[in-house]
Amino acid sequence: MRNGMAFVELGVRLFLCGDVMAGRGVDQILPHPSESHLYEGFVNDANDYVRLAERHSGPMPQKRDFDYPWGDALSILDEWKPLVRIINLETSVTTSEDNWPRKGINYRMHPDNVPFLTSARIDCCVLANNHVLDWGHKGLAETVSVLRQVGIRTVGAGRNELEADAPAAIEIGQGRRVLVFAWGDDSSGVPSSWAAAGSRGGVNFLHDGISTKSAEEIARKIGKARRPSGDVVVLSLHWGGNWGYEISKTERDFAHQLIDSGTVDILYGHSSHHPKAIEVYKGKLILYGCGDFLNDYEGISGHNEFHDELTLMYFPVVDGKNGTIIRLDAVPMKINKMRLNHTNAEDSLWLYRTMARECAKFAFAFSNVHKCNGPTNFVTLVEEKTSNENGEGKANGGGEKLKMLVDCASAYEKEKLEKTLRAKGISTDGISHLVITHWHYDHCGNIGLFPNAQLITPERILAEGSERINADLPEFVSVNLLGGHSAPGDIVVKVQQIKKDQGDKCVPWVTSIVGDLFEFEYDWLSDQPWKQCSICPDRQLISRFLCWHGSDEIVPGHGPSFRISTEFPEKSFFALFGINSKLKAKAFGNSKVGISIVSELVSAVVLDAKQRKQQKISVYLVKGSGGETVLVNTGGPGQGQALVEALQSHEIAPVDVKYLVITNLGVHFCHNLHLFQSAKVFMSTDVAFPGSKYASLDKFFAISSDICIWRDMDPIRDEGTLSVLVRTANETQKNFTLIGTKVDAFILSFLDITKEDVEIAKVKQQTN
Repeated sequence: MRNGMAFVELGVRLFLCGDVMAGRGVDQILPHPSESHLYEGFVNDANDYVRLAERHSGPMPQKRDFDYPWGDALSILDEWKPLVRIINLETSVTTSEDNWPRKGINYRMHPDNVPFLTSARIDCCVLANNHVLDWGHKGLAETVSVLRQVGIRTVGAGRNELEADAPAAIEIGQGRRVLVFAWGDDSSGVPSSWAAAGSRGGVNFLHDGISTKSAEEIARKIGKARRPSGDVVVLSLHWGGNWGYEISKTERDFAHQLIDSGTVDILYGHSSHHPKAIEVYKGKLILYGCGDFLNDYEGISGHNEFHDELTLMYFPVVDGKNGTIIRLDAVPMKINKMRLNHTNAEDSLWLYRTMARECAKFAFAFSNVHKCNGPTNFVTLVEEKTSNENGEGKANGGGEKLKMLVDCASAYEKEKLEKTLRAKGISTDGISHLVITHWHYDHCGNIGLFPNAQLITPERILAEGSERINADLPEFVSVNLLGGHSAPGDIVVKVQQIKKDQGDKCVPWVTSIVGDLFEFEYDWLSDQPWKQCSICPDRQLISRFLCWHGSDEIVPGHGPSFRISTEFPEKSFFALFGINSKLKAKAFGNSKVGISIVSELVSAVVLDAKQRKQQKISVYLVKGSGGETVLVNTGGPGQGQALVEALQSHEIAPVDVKYLVITNLGVHFCHNLHLFQSAKVFMSTDVAFPGSKYASLDKFFAISSDICIWRDMDPIRDEGTLSVLVRTANETQKNFTLIGTKVDAFILSFLDITKEDVEIAKVKQQTN
C-alpha cells in the first residue's frame, strides 16, 4: 500500500518522461540481447548503433547490469520519490521474428531484459505508439504478457480491443487512484492498420485524428471510468512529428477541449525527439511533447540543432482532490554512452533557454529546472570551529560557537533535512542562527524545526539594519540584503575562511551563500535572470554583480557551490552596460517644458583609500515636472534610515522612486539598493570592466523631456560614471543642473548647452 499521507498533505507526485526506446542498440548493451539482425535500409545489425555511439562518445563499460541505461536517473527517482512512475515504452518486448512488413525500423527488447524496467520500479508502460507492433501481433501479445507478469501495468495497446481501450488503474492509498488512458495518432507514425478492433489486438487508435469528435469520444470514455472524486487522470497521447517546436492551433484546441471536458488532469504528450512546450490551462498541466528519454541515436547526424541527447525528467505534483497542478519540477538529463547522465552547466542552460522560449508562447514560466546531484533546495550550514585560523594563526570568532543554517528547504524535504543534520552530529535545537534568504516556500518550509535559532530575515534587516545584526555575529560571517529575485529582498551570507592553496600557503577565501540570486551554476553563463521568476531582473543582475565582487565561491540556491573566475562574464550582464535609448538626446536640449527640482538628501564624509583624502558623497532627489521621481545614488553603510526619513520629508516613500541612478559602484553610492525594489536601475559598470566592448553602445537615455542620463568615460583611467542632467530653475538662474563628478564638454555641445548654463551638483567632492 502506498503512503496515503503524502496524497492528503502534499499532493500526488508523479514521474513522467519521454519515449523510452529500449530496443535495438539499447537492447544490445543489456545482459540478454535479442538477435541483432535488422531490416532497415542502411543498417542490418543493431550492434552498429552501439559501435556508432562508442565512436561518438567513447567506449562503454564492459560490465553493464540491467540498470546501466538509467544511470543517474535512478538516484533522482529515489530523491524525488514519486508515487507513480509512468513511461512511454517505445519498443516491443519479444522474441518474435515476425517483423512488420515494410515498416523500415523495428524495435524490440528481449523479454529476459525486463529487469531493466523493474530496476527503475516502473508502474505503468504506455504502449500506444508507433513501435509496439514492430514485431507483429505475436510480439505485441508477448509484450503485454511479459510486462504484466512482473507487475507492470500496460495501457494503450492490447491483445484485443477491450484490453487496448482499458485504462491502467494504480492505487495510491486511501481509496484513491491514478488512472492512465492512452491513444495513438497517425500524425506520430502509428499506422491505421495497427488499430485494435474486436478480438484483434492492436493500438488504441484515434480514428478521427486530432479533432473535436475524438476529444468528445475520449472524454466520454474517461468519464465512464473516472470516479466523482479521488481519481487523478493522466491522458497519454502519442501525437505529432519527430522534429520541430511548433504546436498547431488544432493541437492546442484539442488539448483545451479535453481539459474543458473536466475529465483530464494531465495531458502527457510524446513522439517528438526533443522536449516541446508546456502549458497550464485552467489549472491543468499540458505536456505537448516530452521528447526522447532514452534512445540509441548517438553519433547519428542531422537535426543537431534540436539536441535530442538532452531530455527532461518531469515531476508534476497535482492536488489529489481536483487534479490541479501544484508544481512541476523538471530535471535535465543527457544521453551519453546510451546512459542517462547529469547535464553540465552549458547543456542545462541551453535546455532551459529553449524551454523558456517555447513555454513563454503559452504564458508558462519554465523556471524550476533542477540539477540534481544533491539536495534540490540547498541548505547550507555555517559552523564555527576553533580550528579555523586566520592569517596570524588565531582562531576566528569567539564565545558561543556559531551554528548558522542558511535556508531550511521545503516541507517536502523535512526528513532529509533532519537526517542530514543528524549525520553531522547536530540536533535541530542546536542551530544558533537561521537565515531565510527569501520567502519562497522551498527555502523556508521548516522554520518550526529550530526553536532556539535566532531568525534572520529580509524584514529584520530592513527594520534593524545589517550593521547591527552583523555586530552580533562572529567577524568571519556577515549578512547583507540585496534584491531582485523576490520581495522584500534577498539575503546574501558571506563567510570568510582561510584555505591552503596549491603551494600549501594559507590564503583568505570568501564564500557567498546567495539564495536564488543564483539558482544554479549555469546562471553564471546566463544572459539574464529568469524574468518569470524575478520581480526585477535588472536589480537581480546588479545583485549578482555584488555577489561576485569580493567572492571566491558561490553557493546557489538549488545547486552545488562553484568557484568563480577572476573576470566577470561580460556577456552575462549586457543589460547593465551602456545607457541605451532610441530617443534622440538632442531633443532634450531643444525642448521647452516644465521645471524639475533637485534636492540634496543625505551625504557622508568618507576617506578615499587611494588618495588618503576626505570626500563628501551625496545623494540627490530629482522630482521631474512630469511626476518622475529619480534618486541619484543610495548612500553608504549606516545611511539607510536617514535616507528613508529624508525621502519622507519630501512625501516620498521608497516604493515611489521610479528611477534609480548609481553613478559609481563604490559602497558609499549603492549600499542601500535593497530599499528601492520598485525602481528601474541605471548603473555604470565600466568601472568594473576596463575597456569593455560595450562602450560603443548609445550613451544616452532620456527619462523624460527634462531629465537625461549619460555615461562619462575617463580616457586616462578608463573608468566610467553616470551623470544626470536636469532642466531646472535655481538661485543662480541657470537652466540646467548636472549631478555627477565632472562636466563633459563634448556632451554639452552635443546637447546644444553651454557650460555656463549648467549648475554642478557633485556627488563626490574632496573636503580637504
